[in-house]
Amino acid sequence: GARVHAPDDTTIHAQDIDPAIVRRLVLPEIAGAHGRVIVNLFTEHGWLIDRDAPHLLEFHQDSGFRYEVIDMLAHDGADIAKVLYIGEPADLAVVAEQMRVQFGDALYVTYSLPDCLEVMTANVSKGRALRAVLGRLGVDAGHCVAFGDNMNDIDLLETAGHAFMMNNANPDLIARLPHIPRIGNNFDAGVARHLRTLFALEDLAASRVPT
Repeated sequence: GARVHAPDDTTIHAQDIDPAIVRRLVLPEIAGAHGRVIVNLFTEHGWLIDRDAPHLLEFHQDSGFRYEVIDMLAHDGADIAKVLYIGEPADLAVVAEQMRVQFGDALYVTYSLPDCLEVMTANVSKGRALRAVLGRLGVDAGHCVAFGDNMNDIDLLETAGHAFMMNNANPDLIARLPHIPRIGNNFDAGVARHLRTLFALEDLAASRVPT
């Protein structure tokens, strides 16, 4: 939600975290002096990390997106769209509580996975980003389709007129939005399958088969 790009990669929506806050978010008093939590910073086009973590690259094999290991304490905090903490849920709960105490409502804090805690500036969310795009296109939210599977999708699903949740969504998301219809699993092309159903693409493809 902190960045939206047009098809030509032009930035049409951007919100960064205050640099002074970023500099505090990487300190041991937030991330934990024990060193178990991996700290990541995301810029417009880059991924910065506080240690080598090759297992994380498995999630970016198709895109080729790679990280750069840096000294977090030496970073000036500028141009950071998102801070991501990766660690055990118990450790992340402590991180989240530290941020609540020190920053209050100045930050938007959410889980993208049980072991991934995302932090952005307070007025950032997927729903806000969607509203920015819809306003640019002149499209009513009631005509928008959206899919979600985790806690960082709440605002997105509440914004779109036609919202759907994956069958394998985070149980906390299911409990939070019990009225949202559930579809297939994301590891079984659930979104693609549902789009084909919504837009009758199977029927369209069949009608174009030569006889």
